[in-house]
Amino acid sequence: MTARPDSLRCFVAIAVPGETRSLLASFAGSSKRLFPGYRFVPPENLHITIQFLGDVPRRSLEGIREALYTATQGKDPFRVDFREAGAFPERGAPRILHVVATGGKAPLVSLARDVRESLFALGYGDTKPFVPHITLGRVKRGSPDYHRGPSPETPGQIPPDIRSLWKDSFGRFLEEKNGKPEWDVTEVVLMQSILRPEGALYTPLAAIGLYGT
Repeated sequence: MTARPDSLRCFVAIAVPGETRSLLASFAGSSKRLFPGYRFVPPENLHITIQFLGDVPRRSLEGIREALYTATQGKDPFRVDFREAGAFPERGAPRILHVVATGGKAPLVSLARDVRESLFALGYGDTKPFVPHITLGRVKRGSPDYHRGPSPETPGQIPPDIRSLWKDSFGRFLEEKNGKPEWDVTEVVLMQSILRPEGALYTPLAAIGLYGT
């Protein structure tokens, strides 16, 4: 779906910075063989979604910036880390492979709540609960084997459970790399999403810093 000429397709997010982005991209790259039914997010697109806005009229952008500024007033920077992997939906065949916030959840949830409430007052947002995560992989359209990992090496062997395989793979990766997917959250970003056949292009429209009191 393409935004109308007088509007932009937008969302509010926390960007994943360089070192953590490189670490997660390395894990995603090493996962392609194990998870052939999924396409993985390009490193430059990794982020935590706070709220998807959909098509936003250009005339409304300034009001959204002001709402974000109000929502972030008095918020101090805080540290987050992502040391566990998960999948959506929580039951059944996974469609989304992601990593989950394990540290800094309380200030992250508080920030998301205040941002979402400010945007809801402008008519944007929904009632879906905020789940702090970073999407790394999405099921390929039409993939018949997205619920499976690699084919069993031994005939008759049960294919691995993809959710468990994903979680175990991430844990082993962090242990082997001594990886620390963590950083200090210092701003939220209003982002434009341009849909293209080769994948979405994200362009920041405004960054609102967390400066505390």
